[in-house]
Amino acid sequence: MSFRASPIRAFSRMASRLLHEPHPVGRYPTTMAAHRPNPGFYASKLWRTASWYVPLATGILGWPIAAAYVLKRTGI
Repeated sequence: MSFRASPIRAFSRMASRLLHEPHPVGRYPTTMAAHRPNPGFYASKLWRTASWYVPLATGILGWPIAAAYVLKRTGI
């Protein structure tokens, strides 16, 4: 008895093979040791990013509280 795949089964097999990557992308080097991370570099990037995101998030998420305070204070 021969087995013939239905078009749906053939398509799903083809789609799963397209999504599967035949080789690893992130491999550890075998010829040299990995570099040590530089904490100062990442700390400066974190500080630079936080100096924008924290005030921006405070303004976006905190304006209703500030508006309620002003409206309550002025009696409107």
